[in-house]
Amino acid sequence: MEIDYTEHHEAIATICEEGNTLFDYESKDGNKAARSLIYRARRVKGAIDTTRKNLKAEALQFGRDVDAKAKELTAQVEAVIQRHQAPIDAIEQREKDRVQAHQNALENIRQLGALSNEPVTSEQLDRRLRELESMSVGPEWEEFMAEATQLRSTAIETIKMALERQKAYEAEQKRLADEKAERERAEREQREARIAEAAAKAAKEEAERAAKEEADKKAREAAAREQQIQREKDEAEQRLREAEEREAAAERRRQQQLNEEKKRAAQAEKSRGDAIAAAVIAIAQHYPSIVDDDDRHAFVLSIASGEIDCLNLEV
Repeated sequence: MEIDYTEHHEAIATICEEGNTLFDYESKDGNKAARSLIYRARRVKGAIDTTRKNLKAEALQFGRDVDAKAKELTAQVEAVIQRHQAPIDAIEQREKDRVQAHQNALENIRQLGALSNEPVTSEQLDRRLRELESMSVGPEWEEFMAEATQLRSTAIETIKMALERQKAYEAEQKRLADEKAERERAEREQREARIAEAAAKAAKEEAERAAKEEADKKAREAAAREQQIQREKDEAEQRLREAEEREAAAERRRQQQLNEEKKRAAQAEKSRGDAIAAAVIAIAQHYPSIVDDDDRHAFVLSIASGEIDCLNLEV
């Protein structure tokens, strides 16, 4: 197939020739001329690309035609190959499956007899031993029979030895666990005894404290009652003293009043006596006519009783 772009040679030559022109891009005309050249160049470029696609489309179709023809021819040959290869492949696959089944069975024996760092119990080992011992190794193993017999025998011995060690280990662990449990039981009982003793001691101390508090409370209450009684007694005595003092003060006031009344009475008596004496003298001086003692006495009594004011006697 010829690659023909000759239809674009003239346009390309023209664009390249004009492309050597120096434009004054700063001027309006120069800028316009440069833009026109770019526009025409892009159109030439687009035309070239269109031709490329057309040429390529023809080439791609040719390639597809080539592939289709080759596929048609190889399909005829492949049919012959598959007609004879399929039985051969089936035989080979059966053989592979047979061998793989034996390999899987051998691997199962290996796994049953294998020991790892993972912890295993005597019960697990015993199950594995029973499975190995119950396993049949006969003609069905075909060419793998000898290998299977050897693997099974080795696995049984390995598991038996491991089982013995594990049982001894578990017995020792049980003994240690029993001893630990016994120690823990004894320690627990001792701890519980200490706790019970401490609780009893605390209860006793609490009871003693409560009894002491109760006794102290009763003592305080008794002391408070004694103080109350004493206060009431003191207050009663104080009230009695105050009453006695008030009574004594009242008595003193009565005595003072009586004394004052007595003084006033004595003073009055004295005043009357003086008045009577003065009256007697006055009578003697001013009423010489009263010479009879009885009349003079009666006259004095009238003055003394207040019937006659001796101070107003006329001279």
